[in-house]
Amino acid sequence: MEVILDFNVAFSALHSRGVAHRLFAVNHIARQFNFLVPEFFGEELYGHMDRLVRLTRLDRNDLEEMLSLIRFQTTVVPFEWVKERIEEARAISPDPYDVLYVATVLATGSPLLTGDKRLISALGEQGLPVMTLSEAVELLFGGEEP
Repeated sequence: MEVILDFNVAFSALHSRGVAHRLFAVNHIARQFNFLVPEFFGEELYGHMDRLVRLTRLDRNDLEEMLSLIRFQTTVVPFEWVKERIEEARAISPDPYDVLYVATVLATGSPLLTGDKRLISALGEQGLPVMTLSEAVELLFGGEEP
């Protein structure tokens, strides 16, 4: 199933060993989800590397390993595919940082995996597909969190 991955879900997976982390660890084997990400996603993630090292207390090698685990499960959606949806996405997105994610939803029709309540509400009001972390866990683990 193709799902657009919100940056904050990936950040959460790296920051803590919680549900988001387990989602990626299990999906690495189960391959339930193919996470779609905007073209700049990797730059955004690696741009927070120093902060992640501080927050996670992991060394760079362990953090790189987790980043590789996430990257292995993602497919980059080229900007060319979404650029015609940017203006429409700007009108929907409650945050300018989420415009490319909303444009990717509009271009692909795939749900956005996010925990951002404002974004969930904005997409829902427009009838656009959205998936919470709880819903992803339910799909992946059959309703039982590991």
